[in-house]
Amino acid sequence: MFLRQGLFVSSRVIKILKNTTATERINKITLCAGFRSYARDRNAQPQQDYLPNLEEENRELSNDVISKVNETLSAGPGRLFAIVFFAGKQHKVTVNDILLTFAEIPAPLGSRITLDKVLLVGSEDFTLLGTPVLSREQVRVEGTVIEHTVDAPKISYVASARCSHKFRYFYFYHIQKSSIRINDIKILKPLPEVLSS
Repeated sequence: MFLRQGLFVSSRVIKILKNTTATERINKITLCAGFRSYARDRNAQPQQDYLPNLEEENRELSNDVISKVNETLSAGPGRLFAIVFFAGKQHKVTVNDILLTFAEIPAPLGSRITLDKVLLVGSEDFTLLGTPVLSREQVRVEGTVIEHTVDAPKISYVASARCSHKFRYFYFYHIQKSSIRINDIKILKPLPEVLSS
């Protein structure tokens, strides 16, 4: 039998508790289960340990890290990489990479496009993470459409061997592909400092 706070009480304890009142029952059950302090004073508030306020230390640490990243950005961050979300997948790209996507891009050949969904940008010294994406005012990844192609034909075969409905179908289909050359990855402005509240 299950009683109060998910405790399992055996039938032997229930026979002992039959002739007692409800409050005595609760006290005896909690004593049997090892909750002696709770049984003595059910109205007592639980003891809590309070952690010291670490907001100021965290704010100072964050501002130190942000100032170091801003110094690196002003001196030239070097070669940047980015993780972009494009055509339903995440791709890690750097400058002059060719990104092959299994989607048709409606832009003509030679046109420059901006990849807006940038999840992460980093270099050798730092990494900026988006929650879930970085803002357009912060980061820009640009590329040029260099190719529209069609994949080799694929064959899909469907058949049924049931006597009443015998059929066979062949489906031929192509997958559209596009290639993008990544021209530039830029961090447009320095990071803002964490303000004190």
